[in-house]
Amino acid sequence: MSADKRDFYEKTAKRLAASTKLYKVDSIIHVEDTDDIWFWRQLLTKYRVGRYKFMPATTNEKGNRSTGCEQCLKYKDFLSQRFFICIDSDLRYLAEEGLSAEKGVLQTYTYSWENHCAFAAKLQQAYEELTPSKKPFDFCAFLSRYSNIVYRPFLLMLYQKRNN
Repeated sequence: MSADKRDFYEKTAKRLAASTKLYKVDSIIHVEDTDDIWFWRQLLTKYRVGRYKFMPATTNEKGNRSTGCEQCLKYKDFLSQRFFICIDSDLRYLAEEGLSAEKGVLQTYTYSWENHCAFAAKLQQAYEELTPSKKPFDFCAFLSRYSNIVYRPFLLMLYQKRNN
């Protein structure tokens, strides 16, 4: 990141952290987009009780409204208790990119927050409730077999990502 861009994001992070007084909240939280607020609000309500203002977008260095994980990560060197980010891990957690809650980055430990809501037992329950007269389908068995098929190619992909 260029010095000008770095300076822009550092100053913006300081302003956002200071704006907690204005909004009468404990922290400003930058999330990837509006859909992510639901998930992160639930986790923070349970594990870090406080008053929060969620920001699904910020202005980038060109003055445009910007969303997404890459926009959130532009602040990673300037985070604090009063301004931090919550992102989907994508492959960052498995790639061991060094992002952590201690550094102001909360991330999922699955690919995305949606994966936390779509595990096999929950899918099976919903399927059985919504389609009681349909042909039975076993999500647990299907996902187990699917995992066995994609595991080695996934490790290869992760290895290649780590080694450019």
